[in-house]
Amino acid sequence: MRSRLPQVFVSSTFYDLQQVRADLASFIEQQLGYGLLASEHRSFPIDPRADTIENCRRRVEEDADVFVLIIGARHGSVVVGTDRSVTNLEYSTARAKGIPIFVFIHRDVLALLPLAERNPNADFSGVVDSPKLFDFVKQVSATDRVWTFPFELAQDIVATLRTQLAYEVARGLGYVLRGRNSPSVANTLTGSAFRLAIEQPEGWEAKLFAQVLLDEIGASSNERRAHDIGLATGFGEAIGEDSVSGWLVTAMEDAQRMIDSMEQIAKGIISAGFTTENVEAIVHGAREIARVYRHALEWAARLRRAHVPLDWRPVLAEVAKMLDDFLNEAEQFGPRTQREIEQALNSGSQGLLKLRLTFNVNVDQSDLLKAELKRLQVKRQVR
Repeated sequence: MRSRLPQVFVSSTFYDLQQVRADLASFIEQQLGYGLLASEHRSFPIDPRADTIENCRRRVEEDADVFVLIIGARHGSVVVGTDRSVTNLEYSTARAKGIPIFVFIHRDVLALLPLAERNPNADFSGVVDSPKLFDFVKQVSATDRVWTFPFELAQDIVATLRTQLAYEVARGLGYVLRGRNSPSVANTLTGSAFRLAIEQPEGWEAKLFAQVLLDEIGASSNERRAHDIGLATGFGEAIGEDSVSGWLVTAMEDAQRMIDSMEQIAKGIISAGFTTENVEAIVHGAREIARVYRHALEWAARLRRAHVPLDWRPVLAEVAKMLDDFLNEAEQFGPRTQREIEQALNSGSQGLLKLRLTFNVNVDQSDLLKAELKRLQVKRQVR
């Protein structure tokens, strides 16, 4: 990875917070020596082919390492086709990226928030430009549960950021040290998975397994989309009338073998990893499930690419869907595991944490496939 300065994205409405942004820019660039991403600066990188909103979103997604959200008295301009402001969109992008977010809310807005909640139809236009601003504050603080800091002056933000960014540096140095002493497989991870493997918080085994599975399956999103629309690109095998039946039986046996391997992965790898709290085994188990997932997609693509007699094409189209239940289950397994582990941790139970992970797959033939096979059988008998 190329060495570079940390990039801090400053997100807020502009005209009411212009001086705050200027003071903050001076602190970030001149005192900290970090890179600044602020849309009013000439150094803000843009793509001339994209509009203003898309440029801001991309800078958060592609360049930002730290996100500073400042909420003053204005909600700001709304993204066309939505009820969300540009600042809200930038914030959501930072949340999805998983970078550190520091939120500062003006004390006047915080003081009015309880009153606005009790009187949703009241007129607060003397302080804020839109009641949607209160909704945004509630989303950030209550729904997303992001820590927020009150401010009146830019110096309040500067003082808080000076301390909080120092904590981030200390945490980063700790990750480097622990990473050097961690199992080699941990250093092949990135983002949230790496952090879970290094920090090992409560319930880390299930969290790590779910995150690695999500990351690995997400890497095959293009192949999954091609499967969903039945795309068949590339070279295919030519299967004659006399061979197609046996070729199809072999393909279906391959599909069943893929599903059968799930039990071996669960018993031989994942269970052992959870029992021994072994990072390498847990990561290996998640990656093996993702590998079966990729094989299932390729298996279906191979069927769609095959050159078979015209009568057999409807059959192959149906057989290619046989592993759809497995694909869906594999995609849902990570998010479901994350929800279950959070529910278990939030239940307040003491002592040993018990979590039951289940993976249910049906590889039964569809009624349409059975009907097509029967039709072909009858046709052959007539011949």
